[in-house]
Amino acid sequence: MPITAVTICALLGFSLSAYIFRKHQTNEKFVCIIGSDCNIVINSRYNRLLGVDNECLGMLYYASVVIVAGVLMTAGVTALGIPIGWFLLGAATVSAIFGVVLSGIQFFILNEFCEYCLTSAALSILIFLIQASNYFDII
Repeated sequence: MPITAVTICALLGFSLSAYIFRKHQTNEKFVCIIGSDCNIVINSRYNRLLGVDNECLGMLYYASVVIVAGVLMTAGVTALGIPIGWFLLGAATVSAIFGVVLSGIQFFILNEFCEYCLTSAALSILIFLIQASNYFDII
């Protein structure tokens, strides 16, 4: 069950990241219902890490999660003697921290909010919590 929830969250996150990517690449304006300007957030200097747009990193992360979760559903595979689930937990931890940092930038530096970005951060945190609950008694 937790792997299925992780897969659903990752598919939603990939779709969201792909949507942001498409709109960003075609310079289409984002329509945000929360009354803020998503375009300021998406086009800010904080939307890149090491020269790569955050939505591309999101698509890569979420696609990797879907693949790893698929492997975990079929067999408890190990890599270098370490259960693959631990790699997923590590990636989910980094992604959740990244989401929190980017959300903080929206709130405290840009003073603008992007509901698409905040939703992606929430999905990353949810994936982390679900995956962490497999190894620790937190949920």
